[in-house]
Amino acid sequence: MLLRHGQFSFSSLGLTPLGRKQADRAGQRLRAFAFTRIHCSTMKRAQETARIIAKHHRPLVPARAHLLRECLPTMPRDRRRSLSVSIDVVRRGKERADRAYRRYFARR
Repeated sequence: MLLRHGQFSFSSLGLTPLGRKQADRAGQRLRAFAFTRIHCSTMKRAQETARIIAKHHRPLVPARAHLLRECLPTMPRDRRRSLSVSIDVVRRGKERADRAYRRYFARR
């Protein structure tokens, strides 16, 4: 299962009060599922969301994974110039997203 972080503040990069409430409600709703692990990116907002959700799934402790960090796996060529994004940044983003998918989401 994949879940995005709650609402966050661009200034602090942490969750807003609404984001903490969103994470808590998600944790409550996800109690219906049996989890064996919780993984999150190394980003502050993702870690905070995972910790709040984990409170509803004790004794699980979120594991941080750099591989899950935000990336840019694709971008239309016409947008790359306007955003000053190199083809190398997109290529590396796609490679990381593919590795993350194989590691965390592909059926084995």
